[in-house]
Amino acid sequence: MIQRSISLERRMTREIVRHAGSMASLVFYRGTMPASCDDTADGERVASLTPMSEASLRALADGTEPDLPDDATYWRLLDNGGLVVMQGNRK
Repeated sequence: MIQRSISLERRMTREIVRHAGSMASLVFYRGTMPASCDDTADGERVASLTPMSEASLRALADGTEPDLPDDATYWRLLDNGGLVVMQGNRK
């Protein structure tokens, strides 16, 4: 089992927030979640949150998934350049 120090966890959170950037957006889709963040989104875009607050980014980095709108099946966090930083599908 891997154990990470609190300082490493904090650093990882800071890096995710920094990497996503101040104009990061959370986009919700209806469709099948791609197997990888590098794959093209599948399905229809149903909603988005732009820009995301730093608190929301930190929550994602800490593993708290956002609530999906009723018609969405997965979400993707996009950085300032539109690249996928992370994705998930928790209901």
